[in-house]
Amino acid sequence: MTRRRFYAPPSAFSADAKSATLGPGRDTTPARCLRLHPGDEIYVFDGAGREFSCAVEIIAKDSTELRVISSRTHSSGIAAAPNPAIALLKGEKFDLVIQKSYRAGR
Repeated sequence: MTRRRFYAPPSAFSADAKSATLGPGRDTTPARCLRLHPGDEIYVFDGAGREFSCAVEIIAKDSTELRVISSRTHSSGIAAAPNPAIALLKGEKFDLVIQKSYRAGR
C-alpha cells in the first residue's frame, strides 16, 4: 500500500489537534487527484516535527476535512531533504535545470 504523505501548515490543525483542514487552494489537489474517499488513511506533517495519521472525513470542492487518528513527533523536524528528479531535456534546457538546482542547493 502506498503511503500518502502531505504537508499542512500548523494553522490547519484544530486547537486540540483532533482534526485538520486542507485547503482552500492547492492543498486539496492531492485528495482530488488521487481520488481519495472518506475513510482513506493519509499522513500529514506540519513542518515543525510532527506527523499525523489522518482519516479523510469530507472532500469538498475547495477543502478536505481530516480526522486525526494518531500523532508522533520527530526530534529533528523533517526527517529528510527532498530528492528532486527530472526528465532528460533536449538541448541546453537540461543544463539550465542543473545550474538552477545547484544554485538553490547552496
